[in-house]
Amino acid sequence: MKSRILRILAVILLITASCENNSEEIQNEIQQIEVQNGLELVTGNFDQFPELKDLYKNLIIKKRNASELNNKKYYFEIDSSNIVKSSFEGDVFFTIPIIGEINQTSFENLVLTLKKNGLKEAYIINYEPDNDYLKRVSTNPFAYFTGSTGSTNLNSLSSKSCYFITYTVCTWSGHPSNSGIPVGSGCEHVETVKIEVCSGEPTVTINGSGLYSPSSVGEGQTNILQGTDVITNPIYLKVINPHIYVLNELKIPFKSSEANWLKRSENFEFLLDILSFIEVNNTIEALDFVKYSISVKMAVPNSIVDFNKLFIETPTPDTKYIYQGAKTYISNPLTLRNGDKIKITFDQTKSDGKSSNQQVAIDLIEGIKYAVEAANKNLSGSDKILGLHIFCTTNGTHSATSNHGNGTAVDISRINGKKMIVTGVTNQIKELQKAMDNYQYVRENFGPFLKHKYSKESNSWNYNYPVKGHKDHIHFSIRK
Repeated sequence: MKSRILRILAVILLITASCENNSEEIQNEIQQIEVQNGLELVTGNFDQFPELKDLYKNLIIKKRNASELNNKKYYFEIDSSNIVKSSFEGDVFFTIPIIGEINQTSFENLVLTLKKNGLKEAYIINYEPDNDYLKRVSTNPFAYFTGSTGSTNLNSLSSKSCYFITYTVCTWSGHPSNSGIPVGSGCEHVETVKIEVCSGEPTVTINGSGLYSPSSVGEGQTNILQGTDVITNPIYLKVINPHIYVLNELKIPFKSSEANWLKRSENFEFLLDILSFIEVNNTIEALDFVKYSISVKMAVPNSIVDFNKLFIETPTPDTKYIYQGAKTYISNPLTLRNGDKIKITFDQTKSDGKSSNQQVAIDLIEGIKYAVEAANKNLSGSDKILGLHIFCTTNGTHSATSNHGNGTAVDISRINGKKMIVTGVTNQIKELQKAMDNYQYVRENFGPFLKHKYSKESNSWNYNYPVKGHKDHIHFSIRK
């Protein structure tokens, strides 16, 4: 499961941290990234290019909606946040990345052209990168392209032909030069790049990179941009915006606020965890947990989600308190005051790998005994609580003032072996939480049924305490 994700996203994981800032800048403002040999390149999002809206509507949307045109080549999804506009001698070319399959190294770009003579055309350029390009692009999303290409003419059904473009690149410290120095005139290194271009009718010039034009022209050379029908700039979406590939693969109807949050660079590992989880747990319960975990993480970013165990470590800060009483381990079985024995199981937290079988306040253990015995008095025989699963005591990552650190708090995630996040609010959960409210030293009682907090200092209750999460467990703490 996880190995598959790492294989298909190997390129993405190498560059996410270094490239996300580029993506954010592209989305926020139009940026000029190159002016050389008469070619101007700028980046921006769809809404920042007014002329692009009409082009896309006339060249794609109208043809897609035409009833007599049942052609699948017009049906694709674009990433509107990362667009490169190329301008040369009055002609304008918009390159827009197409969202493809996550497990493919090939990629496609839509190119819309607006010529100075009024001609408007659309093409899809397909890229089959070679290994050298994949290595370069892993550290520089605007690396010059090498590999084979093809194109689909969206203006007609012309036959496809192929040809090669060969050009030289002047490099400095391993990067193509944008200094304008002619090739051969003091370059640190000169590379010859050969690209196979397949298309129907147009001649296609593919810029060697987004930040650097490969067409540094020396004496006696011809500018390869002149006379071309299409000028485009490869946009490898997995590098520029890897999140959108993962979101597309998930096929979950996220709210726009959720999708935007998931696209943030700091949430990418979490997004991959969701994909790994859904691949082997494609059930209604799993999807519900994903939605729930996102809502918790959005509200409390430092929450830790364990998808394997359907548990979320949610911070529960409190005022500073030092417990002075004795501590001991929770016994298994736990013997109630009436002699009934309750099976106790323990777990390990994802954040630190520690067991929940730790010493806790004796008054906390007495509170658990009291609550279970009181709850069972109100439950029928088949519903009686016979076992509790303790996920957290002092283990896990908690805020500095959390009662967990004192050994005065416990997180219970299952009753009779059943996970609360799966069962939802049951009679057992209701009666257990109601009984916890009545324990003489109760402090916090947060769970699926209610979120109550008692202040011994003011002798008052907050019956709607604003703590997030806790649909998956009951957090019970005491203060003596």
